[in-house]
Amino acid sequence: MNRLLVFPFELINQGGLSAVVGCLFFAIGLLLIFIVFKISLGLLNFSVMSSTTKKGRITRKFVVPEHTEQQGRLLVKVPARNMLEVDVEGELFVIGPPDWKYERVSEGDEVEVLLRIGRLTRAEVLDDIGPF
Repeated sequence: MNRLLVFPFELINQGGLSAVVGCLFFAIGLLLIFIVFKISLGLLNFSVMSSTTKKGRITRKFVVPEHTEQQGRLLVKVPARNMLEVDVEGELFVIGPPDWKYERVSEGDEVEVLLRIGRLTRAEVLDDIGPF
């Protein structure tokens, strides 16, 4: 009991059951490092974002009907929602705008859209459609 800290490669070198435990510790360590990396990348990407305004075209107007869905142990009744599919430079985005904006546009209309762009991955998120 001289040492309390055991490294996975030392266990793997001992062979037998210690090698299996060492491989398991090594895999868990890699998984934890990967999870921390993905979370920090997501936070860094969308914490400081740039906003830009572009032109988009309404490709489809549709209504998601009223339905029930399970949230935890409860069945929740979700009301109907008006949705728009917007094509911005060849990329399709779906947004649920307020009713007054939904009623003002029709399929094929050109509208201004507000996009948030991630700093690291340049991922685009549709925030709003015009008028602003």
